[in-house]
Amino acid sequence: MTNSNTQLSEIEKEKELSEVKDDLFRKVGRNLINYQIIEQLLKQLILSSRISGPMSQLEEAQKQKSEEVKVQTMGVLAGQFIENTYQKPKKSFNENVGIKETHFSSSIYFDVSDDTLESRKADLKRLTEERNNLAHHLLPRLDLNSIESCLAMSRELDEQREVQVKEFENLTFLTNQIGNTLKEYADFMNSEDGLKLLELRRLQQSSVIGMLLDLSETQSRPDGWTVLDNSTRYIKNNLADDLVKIKQYEGCKTMKSLVITSELFDILEESTKKGGTRVLYRAKPDLSHIYH
Repeated sequence: MTNSNTQLSEIEKEKELSEVKDDLFRKVGRNLINYQIIEQLLKQLILSSRISGPMSQLEEAQKQKSEEVKVQTMGVLAGQFIENTYQKPKKSFNENVGIKETHFSSSIYFDVSDDTLESRKADLKRLTEERNNLAHHLLPRLDLNSIESCLAMSRELDEQREVQVKEFENLTFLTNQIGNTLKEYADFMNSEDGLKLLELRRLQQSSVIGMLLDLSETQSRPDGWTVLDNSTRYIKNNLADDLVKIKQYEGCKTMKSLVITSELFDILEESTKKGGTRVLYRAKPDLSHIYH
């Protein structure tokens, strides 16, 4: 009778161990999938938070960026996500050098306190470490022949899932926020006002307007004004084709009309000693630095 009881007890233990192991394996798979979902959200946020490039190359640039992001590890993704999402982008003064067309640039980030920033860094560092431990270092910490060991690991995985759920909710919220912002921006850019703004930016970023800005700094009088005729002669000698094209495109017959259309300059007319009129211009201080 004792032997029968012992055998029954062993069978029950084996059955219990099998059930505990099955539950453990299910939770391992669940958590690994959760980490992959979090990785996908990080990639989506990295791709959508910053978009930049010449309009004709924008789609190809995003495809290339997507290919680069697709193969990055979670640690790299976490660092890029922090930089893109919680830090103001660094301004590059050479970004548009050599570009002969409209350049599109969009950056969306969340302005947070230093404490919040450090907290998010710590959260993602912990998440990355736990993901790596689960994927690569689980077995050395686990005795699959021990019910107690399997149950302890199972509880740990449940705690891990709670952290995953919290991070999933954080990233989903940010994804929705950025998605809504991009939709509002797209709706505006497709509106009449948006198309007008795009055309204005195209003019403001042209080589002719860029040279007018340069000359307003290097050739200005002591009072800050620059003679438009002098700048016009210089541009005709150096950017004759560009000047003809931009005036035709904008429908501007005179240089004065082009300067006014750009909305980057103040205009002043003064009388000359011979009874004529001289047109002066200067960059508006609140706008010129954006495009120069």
